[in-house]
Amino acid sequence: MSTKALSRSVLSVLGVVTALTVLAAAPAAAVPDLQLYVENAYYDDATESWVTADTDFDIQIIGANEALAGVKLAAALVPNNVDPASGSVVLDPVGYGSQTAFTYGVPIMGSGAPLPPHGIYPTWYTTLPVGDFAPQYPVYNMQPGESGSAMGQIVNVHVTISGFTHVHFDAYNHTVTCKQKVRFAPFSHDADSYVPEPGTLALMLSGVGAMFGACLRKRRTI
Repeated sequence: MSTKALSRSVLSVLGVVTALTVLAAAPAAAVPDLQLYVENAYYDDATESWVTADTDFDIQIIGANEALAGVKLAAALVPNNVDPASGSVVLDPVGYGSQTAFTYGVPIMGSGAPLPPHGIYPTWYTTLPVGDFAPQYPVYNMQPGESGSAMGQIVNVHVTISGFTHVHFDAYNHTVTCKQKVRFAPFSHDADSYVPEPGTLALMLSGVGAMFGACLRKRRTI
């Protein structure tokens, strides 16, 4: 074999090895490192969040792809002028069970950088340490229209809300690496508890009642 042909063969083998290395290092699928999910909630395409009207529910924090350290769950009041003394948000994961005092501002991530505001912060918020995550079993991308699986871990947190109509949730942390990379749930994988105010609910019900009455009148005239 000529020197030129040998060089081409070596480069070809190196290219295959490099491609396999990249594939092996990449996540098994397009699953975010962190995401939130609420069972029986609906996905709001406008806010790109799982939304529930419940004030007593479980929220899933899903970690994937690699070891994650110091994961926290933030519960933020919306809008930012809500009186934090007018209600409470209690977060109860396994092994914990507490609510810290509300703080006004922006949650600080593992690197010392503030969490991106994404139209929520600065506001009153409370945080709960959820702990460390490890790739233990298959988890999935929970956003509708997306797919994929990866090795990860799920922690359930029980949420109890009183006195507030809108609470937004974020998960964030840093990874166990020498670079201490920051991770937070993409804004398209967040969660909200939103309960319409009594006046709004009454208006909605009156609208439905008017439509129903109109339908009955129409049927009687036929």
